[in-house]
Amino acid sequence: MNGLVVNKQELGNIQSSFDYFMKFNIPKNAKILDVGCNYGSLIYNLCLNGYINVYGIDNNRESIKKGKLLYPDLKKRLFYYNGKRLPFESEKFDVVLMFDVIEHIPNVQDFLRKQVYRVLNLNGVLLFQTPNKPINICWCYISNRSFKVKWWKDHCSLQTYWSLKNILRKAGFTNVEVEKFNVDTAHNRNKIFKKMGILGLGVLNIMKFLPIYVYSNLWGIAIKKKSSIKIGIDARTLRIDGGGKTYAKNLLHNIKKRDNIILFGIDSFENYECIDEKSNQQNPLCRIYYENVTLPHLIKKEGVSIFHGLKGTTPKVSGVTSIVTVLDISNFYYPEFQEWVDSIYWGLIIPRKIKKADKIIAISSSTKNDLVKILNISSSKINVTNLAYDLDLHTFKNECVRDAKNFLKSKDININKKKIILNVNTLSPRKNIVGLIKAFNINAKEDSSLILIISGKDGWKTEEMYTEYHKSSFRNRIYFLGFTPERALIGLYNLATIFVYPSFYEGFGLPILDAQASGCPVITSNISSMPEVAGKGAILINPNNIIDIAKAMKKLIQNKGFRNELIKRGYKNMRNFSWTKCARETENIYEATI
Repeated sequence: MNGLVVNKQELGNIQSSFDYFMKFNIPKNAKILDVGCNYGSLIYNLCLNGYINVYGIDNNRESIKKGKLLYPDLKKRLFYYNGKRLPFESEKFDVVLMFDVIEHIPNVQDFLRKQVYRVLNLNGVLLFQTPNKPINICWCYISNRSFKVKWWKDHCSLQTYWSLKNILRKAGFTNVEVEKFNVDTAHNRNKIFKKMGILGLGVLNIMKFLPIYVYSNLWGIAIKKKSSIKIGIDARTLRIDGGGKTYAKNLLHNIKKRDNIILFGIDSFENYECIDEKSNQQNPLCRIYYENVTLPHLIKKEGVSIFHGLKGTTPKVSGVTSIVTVLDISNFYYPEFQEWVDSIYWGLIIPRKIKKADKIIAISSSTKNDLVKILNISSSKINVTNLAYDLDLHTFKNECVRDAKNFLKSKDININKKKIILNVNTLSPRKNIVGLIKAFNINAKEDSSLILIISGKDGWKTEEMYTEYHKSSFRNRIYFLGFTPERALIGLYNLATIFVYPSFYEGFGLPILDAQASGCPVITSNISSMPEVAGKGAILINPNNIIDIAKAMKKLIQNKGFRNELIKRGYKNMRNFSWTKCARETENIYEATI
């Protein structure tokens, strides 16, 4: 064996594997992992040849035990692989070897992408060898002299020349080269002679002249490049005004590396590649068809490896890692606040989608805890990436204030010498606008300068809210603005005396940070995610207690010193949140998922 030390019971052609490795002049200090190392003979010979950072894994516990007995120097270099995840969480390798392994791994593309690609350094090298599928099947039938041989029991992932290159590219590798390499070794000659005699040796001699497509074994190299993994993002939420749009817009704006990202469901956004099928997302049936038929087809067509749904749902496509962002699960707490169609959608479809995702992003620790509690999802599966205020908009304070004044003027709202109590929401029962109006009524009796401005478009089930508005003796001082343009909205925060946000439930509560960043003191609920987001920069109230809300409003209106102190605390708190940080953490999740 040309000086190689090989145990007679070792599986595979160690001589060819060793020779192929040496062909590439790998540096001696390279960190190397041999997947499917069996007893470790290849590793041992690499160590004898000066390679100091060589390790091996195998899913046969007995082989690992025997290898440590045969080669005592490898005791700390051989590891058992449980078939789920390679035993290296933080370590990275320069070279991964997979000789006579690919054909034995079920769902091999998933393994290559989620395991091998993950443990390789950037520009790391994968060296591989696997039998050529048509030749190997013929060999099985001929050597066993029977067509009843179930070759797929042992070789469940045999590849052709073309399919091998395809799965490696889909797994994220670039510079994939598949080639012929000498298999005329003592190991192979003995193996073939035992099965086929002189005739087999004759075929072996002829084999070296055949093209690679019908060569017995496929050898090759593939390289990990950072940009090779295609990431798809469901960007439909950019179409709909609200917190989901704010999240999507700012996340995508702050992602720096975009050349391998495709946005689905939107026709254009900045310099991203976008694919839009123009489906009617307002129609529930069209939305469900898009999510379950159209989108999976597009994901496969575009060769996406990781798919990220930005608003609670993501399709499960074979061979594609799925990530879903959950903005809130208010529907599980307050199903009575939803339209019947949304109740069905959230009750039957969304829970299944969330549970089937490979990774979940929650926008607050509160939402993460809700997912664990309500849907019984393991906390280890959930990452938290907090949202933030819009720094770009807050930079242009004077322009935003001017836009707000013009917007209010267009609505015939006079704010001269008025104290503005501001609320910003998509209007629905969960936002507790009824409680806000009742608390405003109490203070409006005592202070004629108070006005209540409610910004946000109508959502659903607003009948009770408008009934309360019409009942109010001070309805001439209550204004519903509907949708407010972004710059005018930031200006409103700057013009307001106080911001009141008495919601019954929030996944995060973005308006709290926008108010704090604008120097507007905040009153918000003491439940759900709101205390987490507000920090020490707000008065926390019981949203079910109207008197509690009214007292907090009165305190901030009348106590200028306390109001200024709360403004300072708000400024300090909002600096803990950043869209840049949110984007970096999301990109880290993409990288860790590979």
